[in-house]
Formats: sequence, C-alpha cells, structure tokens
Amino acid sequence: MSSSQNKLVSKFFVGVDLGKSQDYTAIAVIEEQSPPSEYEADKKQKKYQIRYLDRPPLGTSYIEVGNIVARLMARPPLSVDTPLIVDATGVGTPVVDMLRELELTPIAITITGGNEVSRGGRAYSVPKIHLITNLQILFESDGRLKIASRLPLSSVFLNELSNYRFKITPQAHLTFDPRADSSHDDLILSVALPLWYAQHGVLSWRPLRISWDDEESPKDGGFFVPNR
Repeated sequence: MSSSQNKLVSKFFVGVDLGKSQDYTAIAVIEEQSPPSEYEADKKQKKYQIRYLDRPPLGTSYIEVGNIVARLMARPPLSVDTPLIVDATGVGTPVVDMLRELELTPIAITITGGNEVSRGGRAYSVPKIHLITNLQILFESDGRLKIASRLPLSSVFLNELSNYRFKITPQAHLTFDPRADSSHDDLILSVALPLWYAQHGVLSWRPLRISWDDEESPKDGGFFVPNR
C-alpha cells in the first residue's frame, strides 16, 4: 500500500472514569480515524480505535490519578490539542478542579439517569444510556470501533461489555447496568465518555495527519501501554 493511501486524518481523545470507594478508576485513549477527503463528511464515515486502557490499583489516590493523567497527556501525540473528558459525577468535580491545577483543560461530563443532554461551557450532563448505546452502536456497526487484543485489559473490557444488560427502573426509565455478578463498568465508561464527546460534543480542534508504517498500522491495535 502506498504512503498516500496509508495516511489517515486522526484525532485522539482521552477518557477518565473516576472510581468511588471500591470501584476502579479507568483511563482510555481513543483514536478517531478517517481518510482526509472524508474528515468533514458524515460522522458515520469515522472509525475509532481503543489505543490504551489503564486501571490503577484500587486505593490509588485521586492525586496520583491526576499525576498519571498529566503524564499521559504530556506524551506525543496526546500533547497536541487532545480533549480530556472526565467523569464529573459525585467525587469527580474536585478531581476536575485538581486536573485544572495541573494545567490540563478537562471537559467534565456528569452522568445522569435521565434522557436529556445539557451543556454549560466545558461541562455536560449526559444520560448514561446515551453513553452506553453510542458505544454499542459503534462497536456493532461493521467495525467502526475496534480494540486491540494485545492491550492488557482488552479481555476485561470485552467482559464488562458482554455483562451489560437493560433494566427498567420503577420510574419506567430504561437504563444500562452491569449484572450483579459483574459489578464493574469502569473500563466501559472510560471508553464511552470520549466516544460520546467525539460524536456529539462541541469540538474545537485540528486533525493530525499521521502516516502509519506496517509495524504500527491501526489494524494492529494499541501503541500506548501504561507506563507509570
């Protein structure tokens, strides 16, 4: 394949789902890819690769989580105009403030149980069902979302996804929840947050033109590995 055919217009998004109590914090890097001629076209032409998954050990302090995220964001190509999307639900708000003190510019998403999306500045309120259905649609739509099997947490992510189920609340709301015997959904949300923003958020960034060689081609999966 020629180098001109290999070139893709790419943009990276980083997602952080913050753990509470006995829940893990999870961090994901998503790459959005499309041929240059199609970049401003219908968003259905865009494809996504999960390039990085990390799950710091239970009990990792939010301060250390902030440092992990800051170090990740400083690594090329993430250091160039990469949106950082952070779960601001519950304890997330002070962590978002801490990330700003680390000179990052997080986009805060509060996950809700309703049906309406709202926005104020760099903050959104997004129903959980929107996040999960958007991820599932991309995952099931002819390879529009792929994850490399060689990523250390790929099997954990796929297991979380397979254990999700619909549930009707007493208020007749449709929700997604993990099965009782698989209570974690941190990796799912760390991927769902940046995917939703890439598809539906207000974007103000420039794409990067990246030429992949055979060794690092997008089909081969992740090029980031957790390095703390």
